[in-house]
Amino acid sequence: MKKTLLKILVLIMSISMLLTLAVGCGHTHDYKELKKDGAEHWYECTCGEKDGVEAHKGGTATCIAKAVCDVCGEAYGDLATEHPYGAWTSNGDGTHTRVCGNDATHTETADCAGGTATCTAKAVCETCSAEHGEVNAENHSYTNYVYNNDAKFGVNGTETATCDNGCGATDTREKADTAITEVSLTKVDYAKNRALALTIDISSYEVAEIQNVVIGGEAINFTYENGIVTLANEVLPNGVVVEGPKSGSNKASLVVPELLIVTNKGSIKAPVNVADYAIGTEAEFLAWVADVKTNCAVNGTLADGFDTSKRRAAKNYNVYFTDDVTLTSSITDTDKGFIEGYIDGRGYSLINLRGADGGYSALFRGIGAVTFENLAFINASQPSASGTYGYLIGQYSYCIGVMNNCYVEFNSESTSGQSGITNVSSQWQISNSILKLDYACTTTAAYRTDAPLFTNVFTISSEGRYITKGIEHNADSSNHAMYKTVEELYEALNAEEPTVTTAGFVDNPYWTVTVEDGQVKSIAWKGVA
Repeated sequence: MKKTLLKILVLIMSISMLLTLAVGCGHTHDYKELKKDGAEHWYECTCGEKDGVEAHKGGTATCIAKAVCDVCGEAYGDLATEHPYGAWTSNGDGTHTRVCGNDATHTETADCAGGTATCTAKAVCETCSAEHGEVNAENHSYTNYVYNNDAKFGVNGTETATCDNGCGATDTREKADTAITEVSLTKVDYAKNRALALTIDISSYEVAEIQNVVIGGEAINFTYENGIVTLANEVLPNGVVVEGPKSGSNKASLVVPELLIVTNKGSIKAPVNVADYAIGTEAEFLAWVADVKTNCAVNGTLADGFDTSKRRAAKNYNVYFTDDVTLTSSITDTDKGFIEGYIDGRGYSLINLRGADGGYSALFRGIGAVTFENLAFINASQPSASGTYGYLIGQYSYCIGVMNNCYVEFNSESTSGQSGITNVSSQWQISNSILKLDYACTTTAAYRTDAPLFTNVFTISSEGRYITKGIEHNADSSNHAMYKTVEELYEALNAEEPTVTTAGFVDNPYWTVTVEDGQVKSIAWKGVA
């Protein structure tokens, strides 16, 4: 019952309020007219009563016009701050400008920026694509590097490029992994008679540390200071090798061992010619001869169990000449021993070699396996006035050796015995040599050698003595002959059908062959190349 009464009361109050409003205006509103101001629009009754008041809406403002309300068409709000600018255009002064599409008076100007200046071109603006600023003289471009082939021992070489931009500048830089790790020195000569130790200067390679020194495959003791490697001479082999049993093929050759120096930068290699004697004076020559007598007497100890009748020497020698040597006295037979070894004249001359009166040979009593090369015997002689022999080298039988690139002037004064280069039963190989041999004897041919092998050998013998007996020689000999005079030799060389040639002498550093109008004029010992 109470709820019903409450509902009736609310209804009565509502009707009362509506009656009050209607009585205040005096009529029913009619909102037909749309009105507006700068901020809002609405509908208004003729009595002035408003309805539907709201802010303007819709439309788009530009930089030259406000937005227009979609409802009432009123321009409202502010002008737009953004402009529909066109593309940026360079002003040619390091700036660029763009113009508004709505109003040409609306512009924007900014400094050019971006891009990279090079040594030949200004930077290009990232916005307007025009150059700006200054060239950068230090900004080069290098891509095509070329190796300079200038690596050194333990030091990388360099490579150089020219600037790609065409300014002409170059850049040089280190080229990785090009350092030389192995170098070879020219042959090192060392003579034991002149020095207590072998010294090798490697200071130019700026080596900080030497780790090992090896010669002939064997590690040896050394000292190293201020770029100088020092080796004691007692550890150094002389390199002379005597080949085979005593036979015609026997000879002495020289094997130059390789010295290997292992350093912190790499390896240094050098062939080392370890000589027993370097000879450049008469005193050095006579010291060698005396050494031969002391260590290699004719009836002394013979090596390796060879037949004693073959006169095998007890010691061999590695000897080289460093100058012409002129002797002022003869060499007596009591000063002579039995020699083996390798003797390299290197283009120098042994002058006035003369045996003692009544002796048998000018140089040494006997020859084992020996090689004479690149040596001239000038004015050599063996008096033998009261003797029966007159040899240049070696009195005893079974003299075995090699003579190459030698020039010999030898006079034997023996009148009743044998004369020649060496004694009977000797085995010699002679090549690229000219032998001028004069003999006083009347019973012996010019060569006292058994079946020598001649290659490119010309003999000029005193008036061609005993040429009719012929010259004993190995069947494999070639390009050799005996003549009475030098003129006969040249006639043979220039004959229409020559039987001999200048082979072995042409392009030989120790000989000079003179040819004029196709004719051989001379073959002369040149000596030191």
